[in-house]
Amino acid sequence: MPSNERSTEQATPPSKPIRYCFKARVEQIPGPPLGRSITLANDFMLPRFHRKFDWDHDYIYTPINIDKTGSMWLLLDVNRDLHPKITSQNVDLVVFKVRSVGDVLKYDEAFYYGIRKYTSTFPWGGRKQCKDDGLMPEARAGDMTMSVPT
Repeated sequence: MPSNERSTEQATPPSKPIRYCFKARVEQIPGPPLGRSITLANDFMLPRFHRKFDWDHDYIYTPINIDKTGSMWLLLDVNRDLHPKITSQNVDLVVFKVRSVGDVLKYDEAFYYGIRKYTSTFPWGGRKQCKDDGLMPEARAGDMTMSVPT
């Protein structure tokens, strides 16, 4: 299910790390339930970055209940291997509400009160430790349900 969405956004330059936050009804993401986060990441990244998700350069936080139904948060860190910004508190953040239109995923930019504070609890790029920085909380993809009041 490609997004078929013509993006007016320019692809993020490779020298700039960025975090995307998605609020999605996970049952609307196609494919096997445990593959939903990668499906969403690939669908989002292909038209914007002209490449698929890659664990060497990107990181995705997957909610523990990704194989269930309901509205959940997914975090995608793009260009995680770059170090100009070392914490999740000061990496650029863009938030989207994801909706399904037929067999196409649409990404509507959104704002949720408190979202920066919430997303900052997840270490940038899934790191356990940042170079030249103290220990960060252990990155745990899928170890907690990500819920934030809307």
